[in-house]
Amino acid sequence: MPIAPKRSLATTKQKPKLKLTKIKGVEHPALLDYIRKRAIDPVITLTHLKEAHVQSLDNEKHYFGLAFRNDSNGYEFRNPFFKGCLNKKAITTIKGNGNKAIVHIFEGFMDFLTYLTITEKAYPEEDIIILNSLSLQSQAVALIHAYKSVQYVPDMIMIRPG
Repeated sequence: MPIAPKRSLATTKQKPKLKLTKIKGVEHPALLDYIRKRAIDPVITLTHLKEAHVQSLDNEKHYFGLAFRNDSNGYEFRNPFFKGCLNKKAITTIKGNGNKAIVHIFEGFMDFLTYLTITEKAYPEEDIIILNSLSLQSQAVALIHAYKSVQYVPDMIMIRPG
């Protein structure tokens, strides 16, 4: 089973070209290796991500990747070779466990997971908005007025050698 299609098969303006066939906990060795290379804590991975299996509606081939739920019950879908969306594209909001006056905004879910890894927390204290695409900024703008402090967290990349 291939890990990814050669080209993008999911866009927001076209009919879906990927059909979700299975969602489960992350366990495939290739995905776990991808997370390890991105230096994301395994506990954080299991807390926030799923493993998604999809079928291309163009060629009926099957693929798999990491899935991160968004606020429209869609999934941001990613593996080492592909980045896209399953179902509807939307931001992701996460209510934190603590300070409700602050919201952190991330461009993508990998940035969010890297932030949690760096701060050594499996779950955030502050509320979180993950844009999942810069084109979705307007969805976030509608929400930030409720906060005293809005903190944009720029792209975060941690890569382990090997």
